[in-house]
Amino acid sequence: MNPRDSFSSIDDICEQLRHCRYITDQSLATVLYLSYHLHKPMVVITSNRTRDVHDALKRRCLFHWIDYPDLEKELKIIQARVPDIDEPLAHQVAIFMQNIRREDLLKKPGISESLDWAEALLQLNRNVLNEETVEKTLGCMLKYHEDIQKFRNDMWANPDRQTQFLSEFCM
Repeated sequence: MNPRDSFSSIDDICEQLRHCRYITDQSLATVLYLSYHLHKPMVVITSNRTRDVHDALKRRCLFHWIDYPDLEKELKIIQARVPDIDEPLAHQVAIFMQNIRREDLLKKPGISESLDWAEALLQLNRNVLNEETVEKTLGCMLKYHEDIQKFRNDMWANPDRQTQFLSEFCM
């Protein structure tokens, strides 16, 4: 018998669940009831690998690794999530992030850093990436002091590398 057939409405479900201990919120009670009786529970665990997951939990999980987006996809994401950004600036941000992820950093910037940076550039009324803008906004994309120092000393100090980061997508 389908559990939905035994009740004439959601209110009937809530009335039955009101007699259960510890459940007071009607919407929560409904979700719990329907989840338990109609579907097997599914839990999604996300990780940025900052903490290790215990082996016992790993044995019970299916893993799906999601790589960084390619240039075209990152550009589309930036334009969708930061709709006020001009296309040339969005393109520069995407190119810059694609290039910086190829470097050996403690924490490579993810798509959230791309979006934070694009939003910060809008708030600062910047419409093009240049040396000054990148220097002032490094904290939007690089989260470790060592990565910022490495970027400034090893990558950004070279004018050819600056040009690469600002306008060229290198495979």
